[in-house]
Amino acid sequence: MLHVRRPEILDYLATRALTYRSDSSNAKKIYQRNRIRHDLPDREAESVITSGRGFSSGHTLLTAYNRIVDNVLLAYQFHFELLVLGYGAYLNLFQFCKQAFPGMNEQTVANLAAGADILLFRPDDEVKKLAQLGIELGIADRLRAD
Repeated sequence: MLHVRRPEILDYLATRALTYRSDSSNAKKIYQRNRIRHDLPDREAESVITSGRGFSSGHTLLTAYNRIVDNVLLAYQFHFELLVLGYGAYLNLFQFCKQAFPGMNEQTVANLAAGADILLFRPDDEVKKLAQLGIELGIADRLRAD
């Protein structure tokens, strides 16, 4: 009966000369069910309540939040997987240099690998430039609208 509003029910009863009883306790906010019933329109759009979709906007919010948490955990997993791969690559380079160039000291190998760090930040800088350009061109507003 969520799709039928109280005025419609009262009209139906009046046209058929039917009587009804109203529980006076329904108007009192001392009971939680009544507080929810009276305060819900201030917290939730009526269309959410009457649409019959079976869940509130709170559920939608929690679902979105959980998706964000899942994505953060996934990014965490990718980050550390790539970090382990990077360490593995460094150890391979270190072993190769020690075998191929026995006189090379550890600091020289570390300096050799350190030059790659600067290249790692380049994609991040490029994305920042593209994001700034997108904001300047108004593309960000169009993306948010979709």
